[in-house]
Amino acid sequence: MQDILETNTNTNVGFEYRRDGGMRSVSGGVEEFGAEASNLAKYLGVGDMDLNDPDQRNLIMGYISTIRKETALMKVDLSMELLEDVILTEKVVVFAHHREVLHQLVDKFGERSVCVMGGISTEERTEAVRKFQEDENVRIFIGSIRAAGVGLTLTASSNVIFLEMDWVSSK
Repeated sequence: MQDILETNTNTNVGFEYRRDGGMRSVSGGVEEFGAEASNLAKYLGVGDMDLNDPDQRNLIMGYISTIRKETALMKVDLSMELLEDVILTEKVVVFAHHREVLHQLVDKFGERSVCVMGGISTEERTEAVRKFQEDENVRIFIGSIRAAGVGLTLTASSNVIFLEMDWVSSK
């Protein structure tokens, strides 16, 4: 896998993803992305792809999303071991992107954790923050990067662990 997914570190290629599902290069042509995309396509067994075709670009992005999620799920068990050690001596804030990762953490840590993710009410969000800040038995704040990444006071911990990063580097 390492040989197939090897990337060219001399190229600085960025893409902008549009709401219509399209993608455009913001720092170079699709050709610069071509070698990496071809290697990914070979790894996935989908053959040659025409990166000028929006449908095929969307297909590759779907594969990348799937790989990203599967990679995150593979890290959960080891991450839980690390968190068990950390919470022995201090509280910690943990961020992840995928709901399945968040749910696995909540299932594991139960009453020792609180969680803020999309879809919860303002009252639930406020209560989760209050419990983390005030209840010594609540050792872990588990948050979705997007739903809990800004606007919360979590000073009960001075440590943050990102189990996953968002697609957008500014989040």
